[in-house]
Parts: sequence; C-alpha cells; structure tokens
Amino acid sequence: MFIFLLPVLLLGTVTGSGPSEIAQWRGPSRDGIYPEKNLLSSWPSEGPKLLWKFENLGKGYSSAAVTSDYVITAGCIDSTLVIFCFNHSGKSLWQQKMGPEWCGDFPGTRSTPLICDGLGYMASGLGTIYCFETATGALRWKIDLFRDLDGRNCRWGFTENLVIDGNRLFCTPGGNTANVVALDRLTGRVLWKSRGNGEISACCSPVIIERGGRKYFVTKTVHSVISVDAENGTLAWKYPLEGDTHANIPLYRDGYLCLMERTSEESGGVMLKINEDGKSISEAWRNPYAWTSQGDGVLFGNILYMYSSGKKKVYGFDWKTGRELFTYPLNTPMLTIIAAEGLLYCYSFNGEVYLLKPGSDSFVLMGKFTLPGNRKEHCAHPVIRDGKLFFRIDNHLLVYSVAGTS
Repeated sequence: MFIFLLPVLLLGTVTGSGPSEIAQWRGPSRDGIYPEKNLLSSWPSEGPKLLWKFENLGKGYSSAAVTSDYVITAGCIDSTLVIFCFNHSGKSLWQQKMGPEWCGDFPGTRSTPLICDGLGYMASGLGTIYCFETATGALRWKIDLFRDLDGRNCRWGFTENLVIDGNRLFCTPGGNTANVVALDRLTGRVLWKSRGNGEISACCSPVIIERGGRKYFVTKTVHSVISVDAENGTLAWKYPLEGDTHANIPLYRDGYLCLMERTSEESGGVMLKINEDGKSISEAWRNPYAWTSQGDGVLFGNILYMYSSGKKKVYGFDWKTGRELFTYPLNTPMLTIIAAEGLLYCYSFNGEVYLLKPGSDSFVLMGKFTLPGNRKEHCAHPVIRDGKLFFRIDNHLLVYSVAGTS
C-alpha cells in the first residue's frame, strides 16, 4: 500500500483539543438542512445580490465546503484534480494540484471536499483519496482505493462524498475483500476492511446512523443498500435495488430509512424500518412517485420534501405513511433541494433557482432567478453559510447574499 505521510508529530498542529468544525456535502448533518438564521424570506425579482464569483474552476460537480475561515472546492483542469481555497471575500488563498482526475463520461470532479479540524479530504473520480492541510493545501497522505486495495470503479467514476465519525474516515472501494473500509483520518492507515456484499459502489454518498446503541455505515452499492457496523465492518443487513446507479443519499430518522429512488419498474421510493437492534429491516411503505434521479430531499417535522422525477413536481410526502400531501410543478430533469429557516432552496438542472415556502397544504413561491453561465450538465448542491448562498455551475463558483435585515 502506498500512503504518503508527514511525521505524526505535525498532526498536533491541526487536530487540537477544541470542538470539531466539520464542513461537508449537504451541510452539518448531511441532510440538506442548514442551521442559518435571519435569512431573506423572499427574493427581489432579479434574485439576491451577487457578492463575488470565480470563473476558472475547471470541469466538475463539486460543491463548496465552507468553514469559518475558508471556502474550499475542486475542479478538473487539463485532466488534473485541482483544489481551490478562498477566503469569505472571494480572495484566492491557494490552488493545489493533486493528481489525475476522471475524464470519462461527464468528465470532472465528482465529490465535494470534506473538512475537519484543519484537514481536508477529497476523493477523485479515479478512486484516490487525498488528505490535505486546509491552511496551505499541502498533501498529508493519499491512498489509491483501486491499486492499494482491491477496489473497482463504477460506470460514472467514483462519486462518493466521504464521511467521518471521530477519527475514522469511511469509504466504499467496492472490492470483494475491501468492499467498505474505515481509515484513520490522520494517517490514512486502514483500520478495517469489510467484505460488505461484494458489489461495486453506485454513486451513493453514505450516512452514519445509530440504532440499538451502535453506529452503522449505510450506503447503496450497485444492486443493494447495505448497513455495516461502523466499529468492525460486519454486515448488518442488505436490501435489493434495481438498476446500477443510486445517486441519492439515504435519509434517516429514529429507526426509519428512506430510499428516494425507483427501486423497481413498478415502485418508486421505499421506507425501511430498521429493527431496534439495527440488524434487520422491514418495509414501512412504498410510493411510486417518491423517487428522484438526483438531488435528494429534506425532512421538516413529519414531511419529506423532494422532487419527483416521475411527475416533474416538488412533493410534500408524509414521512410516516408516504402519502402525498401537496405539490409544486417544476419541469426539469433534476432538482437539488436544500433548506434553511423552513424554506426550500431548489436548484434545477436548467440553472434556475426557486425559493419555496411550504404551507399547510401547498407551496408558495418566494422568489426565483437564473444563474449565469453554461447551464449544461451540472449537479452540484448549493451551500448556505453566514448569510451567503454558494452555487457551483459549470466552472463558476457564485456567491450571493441572502442575509436578512436585523
């Protein structure tokens, strides 16, 4: 195994003993909900004010990872993965070339950098994980999941947004023996390898859930959703899936796991009930319209908000029963949804952005605008931090003010 390391003594300069600051894909809890306050409740006709932009990110679909000090994202320039770091005013602080990047179908970066306590983690579409210093971009370690382990790439390139629990970094190489692995996030050392179910990965980003007093790593592989014990990699359960690409993150709450995808020709989204010991499952409900090609959903109270790719509408579904409550029509192939202060920020594949307010029985449009730039093949998820709204479209990073008045 080839892993590049700096002396371990240096690690103390970035890990510290204070509370962790994590910036990751889909927000602090990976559920698309941002804990922002005092944001605009509606937008002017031209949309919110553009604060700054950067137009040379290269190819890719990486969102921004925004910390208290930095805005970090990635792109592919001349077949090379490049990580970019800005301050909150848009000043470029550093750019760091890492290594070869995916140049197959839909070329460019797939994943979003994961930031934790002064270290960043980035997965390339070719299956290499890089650990770097957020202050400088300097490489700490790297591991090739396909060469150093027995990982196998999937149809669209390795697309996983990495997840951390404590000092463990989890990922899905998709190999026969190293199907799922846990790495020491400080050194890159393999802590355990799990055979999982032996299937290749399938563009899904995982979650860490807790059930029965234990933590589990849950993700989707090419024909299954699987749960493995986060302590040792033991397979807890698996559930069959149709198709070979499963881009939506599982959404979990209190023993229930929602899969927002078409699980068969006849059936769409499915809710799984996880047994109290975390080791078995049963189906709670199915709904043929509760599936989306890509973009995920958010859960407020007992209502799941998501875009139905089958019906071309934003839906409110009852979380407990799957019953359709109300809809808002939007004709787009894909729609990414995040939320803050009870409002939905909907980013369409066409570059249009909608602000929707869920009511008791309907949605109210509170603003819309269209992003500038090439509106072709972009799937990055927006980010909200400190009254700013961050978008990746094509090779542009656009930052808007959505801060309300005090």
